[in-house]
Amino acid sequence: MRLLLKVKIIPKKIYNYSISRFFSSLGTELYDSKKGSFIDLSILDVLQIFGRAGRPQFDTNGQGIILTTHEKLQHYLSLLTRQNPIESQFVDHLTDNLNAEIVLGTVSNITEACSWLRYTYLNVRMHQSPITYGINAHMKIMDPNLNSFQRDLIIKAAQELDKAHMIRFEEKNEYLFATDLGRTA
Repeated sequence: MRLLLKVKIIPKKIYNYSISRFFSSLGTELYDSKKGSFIDLSILDVLQIFGRAGRPQFDTNGQGIILTTHEKLQHYLSLLTRQNPIESQFVDHLTDNLNAEIVLGTVSNITEACSWLRYTYLNVRMHQSPITYGINAHMKIMDPNLNSFQRDLIIKAAQELDKAHMIRFEEKNEYLFATDLGRTA
């Protein structure tokens, strides 16, 4: 299925978007209640909305229309045409996800947690773009599989969870145990 992209420049802000049968049309701002203001749509949101243009089972193409201000036109055009890699945000939420895996019983020690981390998109991106995740060339040469770096991430997350009483982390034998507080989180 092909996607036709049309860009319309509008003089005022558009605060909502609509999706119809044949095309996706969107304004580039939405209201963020946490910030109490309007924010720009991320490129991931734009691509998600455009991915819904047309009906793959019936149509051979779809149209996506961005309604944006002149000031933001270049921003969205460059994002849509450059094909920048999508970086993992998982490291920012590693602690919460590790807690969930411990509570589920999927992970019960540091070794299992490191193995679990190797199955994530974060692991893929760490190997493809190590500098983005704070891994310098020397670290990559010394630890090409990044096992010690990932182990340090897991231990740090486990220590944070232990400090918050979400889990019990026995550092001596590296066991991880769920607590009642961690189960309710």
